[in-house]
Amino acid sequence: MKKNVVKGDKTMKKLITVLCSLCLAVMLFALSACGGSSNGTIKGNYKEADAESYAAAMEVVAEPKLVKEDATSFGLSVKSDFEASVKFDGKSASVSENETLDVSVNMENADVTAAAKVELKLKMDDKFIDTIYNAVAAAMNAEAEADADAAAEEENPIPDIGKVDVTAKANAYVSAGNVYVDGNVKGISDKLKALATASAGEEAADVIKILEDGFKYAFPQEMILALLQDVDLLGGLDGGMTEGAGAVIGGMSDLDFEAVNGLLVNYGLKLYIDNGSDGLKIKLATTAEAKTLITTIIASSIGVNAPVNEISINKLDLEIYVAFDAEGYLTGAALNVNVNATANVFGKTAELNVKGTADIALGVADVKLPSSFDGYVNPMAGEIEE
Repeated sequence: MKKNVVKGDKTMKKLITVLCSLCLAVMLFALSACGGSSNGTIKGNYKEADAESYAAAMEVVAEPKLVKEDATSFGLSVKSDFEASVKFDGKSASVSENETLDVSVNMENADVTAAAKVELKLKMDDKFIDTIYNAVAAAMNAEAEADADAAAEEENPIPDIGKVDVTAKANAYVSAGNVYVDGNVKGISDKLKALATASAGEEAADVIKILEDGFKYAFPQEMILALLQDVDLLGGLDGGMTEGAGAVIGGMSDLDFEAVNGLLVNYGLKLYIDNGSDGLKIKLATTAEAKTLITTIIASSIGVNAPVNEISINKLDLEIYVAFDAEGYLTGAALNVNVNATANVFGKTAELNVKGTADIALGVADVKLPSSFDGYVNPMAGEIEE
């Protein structure tokens, strides 16, 4: 049976490219970030590292193993939950993310099954952007440097986007050689729609309607890879992820304990190790001195006449975990972060809050797929076999 759908055009191709890029970016970000509600910790009997425990741990870390030779399948599960908010002169904006990702690979035929669910929320007070712009303009005028900018402000006023409260949800599945994507965006205000249409024309209006109505698309994996190659997303993210992981692991194993410990102390960090019968667990966490040390580093890197000053880090809690089993195979990682900082920015008080957790488990994964993919269509081809 075939279902007819709207023929693909330039607008649709752009939309599909963006959607597919975002979905793959979410998956790759989860992998590179060591990421549903997550816990952000790995339990263990941790003790502060010394030269002996560090040397034993580096023997495992120097050559990490992922997949056992006799394994018939390999799984990966990620959960993350983050929120960041900024308050500036009485106005605020925030973004939050909740994500789950499960991937299972059949080692005998390299067949991949995956499911990812993501929810993003963006909130912004009315006049938030305008408040920041006015603070910048006032600071420049105070220094008698903004006569031209003031005139430009009158000719090109800040667009009125009003209050923003947008929620975007998306699911991505990989099954039987196909990639399925669905989702929707709710809360796009009339002011945002008008602004998008004014800057990009009816094409923007068409995209917004698709996002609001919800979409269910299906693509062969080859099509997804071709689109991503056009925007060079896959190579950039994968290369950066691989190089970053190699640098961290190689860097730690190449340094002795005294060098590593001295470096950690300089940044207010401490290393803890649990090397028991069930395997190796490593924990890296901030100390009580971290707030002062990081504040000093930031302050020293800012010029005397910089618009940002009076920086105060009130909370800086960071924990990073990595776990290996008794045979040296990597089994998981976790991240837990909670930051609160304030500063004087262009003469106004600004506050930043970042809070989140992420967990990653390796070895097995419970991939839950929809019972049916009926209704998913390939808009690039115009029709899809069912």
